[in-house]
Amino acid sequence: MATFNQHNQTVGVQHNAENMMVGTPVSMADLTAGLNDILGQAQRMEPPLPPEVRAELEAARDAAASGDNAEAQGRLRQLLEVGSLTTGIDSQVATMLGALLGG
Repeated sequence: MATFNQHNQTVGVQHNAENMMVGTPVSMADLTAGLNDILGQAQRMEPPLPPEVRAELEAARDAAASGDNAEAQGRLRQLLEVGSLTTGIDSQVATMLGALLGG
C-alpha cells in the first residue's frame, strides 16, 4: 500500500484530495499459492501444527482456489483468532488477510 499526496490534483472523481491510499489487490491464485507454501512449511515443523489448525489452513486454501474471497477471509481470521500458529506462519497469514482486505 502506498500513500500519494494529491493536493490540488484531480484523480478520477476526487479533487483537492489531501491523500489517497492505493492498495494492491491479491489474486486468489496468489493466495492459494501462499497457503500451499504455508502448508508445506507446516509439514516440516516440529512440533507439527494441531490437526484442526491444518484443516483450517486447508479450508482457507480451498476457498481461495475456488475464488471465494469471503470464505477465505473468514478462515484466515479464524486462524489468527485461534492463536495456535507459530510466529512465522501467523505473520504470513496476517499479511494475506491484510492483502485480501485491502484489495
